[in-house]
Amino acid sequence: MTIYAGLDVSDKATHICVVDSSGVVLRRDVVASDPDVLAKWLGRHCPDLGQVVLETGPLSTFLYHGLKERDGAVECICARHAKGVLATRVNKSDVHDAEGLAQLARTGWFKRVHMKASATHIDRAALRIRAQLITARNAMANQMRGLLKLFGLRLGSARTPGKRGERLAALYQQRPDLEPLFVPLVASMEAIEKQLHTSNRLLEERAAADPVWLPVAVNLVNAMCADTSPKPVIRCCDAHFTKLPTSCCAASSDPLHSRHGATVRRSQGRQARQDCGCPQAGRVTPFALAERDRVSLGMTPATFFPVSHTRAISPGL
Repeated sequence: MTIYAGLDVSDKATHICVVDSSGVVLRRDVVASDPDVLAKWLGRHCPDLGQVVLETGPLSTFLYHGLKERDGAVECICARHAKGVLATRVNKSDVHDAEGLAQLARTGWFKRVHMKASATHIDRAALRIRAQLITARNAMANQMRGLLKLFGLRLGSARTPGKRGERLAALYQQRPDLEPLFVPLVASMEAIEKQLHTSNRLLEERAAADPVWLPVAVNLVNAMCADTSPKPVIRCCDAHFTKLPTSCCAASSDPLHSRHGATVRRSQGRQARQDCGCPQAGRVTPFALAERDRVSLGMTPATFFPVSHTRAISPGL
């Protein structure tokens, strides 16, 4: 007899409910929110387990991958979709939510959520940490500039720690009493910038060692190095690209103009048209260079863009 289990996960404990194929509750229990504990409990009490269902939440990734590593038949479902079913019960509680999830596992009326790999979450965590460091550094810099203006002092353009130190030394000569006040703030900024440098280096090392991006980067560099034309300027593709009219470029035999030459940044459209020498064409992309020089990048623009952006960039691809 196939049985199904529902897991209502909280920070410390997880409520478990097991039902059979007819929907009869066989067992209820509360265990710690740990994949090892859950796997042992399911292996002991659910020998013919068909499906385990849990909702998306803070611990869903940790428990999902932990149960998958222990050969658990687990699926993570969207919490918003499950809420519509669980809210129909008269008594809303963790025990009844676990039973409702078990019934969803039995009927199959749920939408499976794709769970990213653990390596992906490591990269996302590194990017979030870097973003937080940048936010803290900018907030401290803006705070320092605002406080200095209270005393009629302007820090000016100081983008590096060395220039900032020189400028502060000059300002301290005008107001020596402010130096002990700003020393903790400056020291904190320098510490954050040091950690930010470490974070950037870690991300660069992970990107260089990535088995997917490394061959693509090599081919991309080869494609850019193969171009000997002095006019085209390579720009990184992103979602801010727009397409200019290609009326004057439609008859051109050069694929840089005929297909990709109209792809430019909105903020650099005028300068791009001047550099290209064509009144309505823009800066070229690495894909255009690769196509012209017959160098394979191993990818298409669709690798980086959604379908809508890809059509706007290169309708012929």
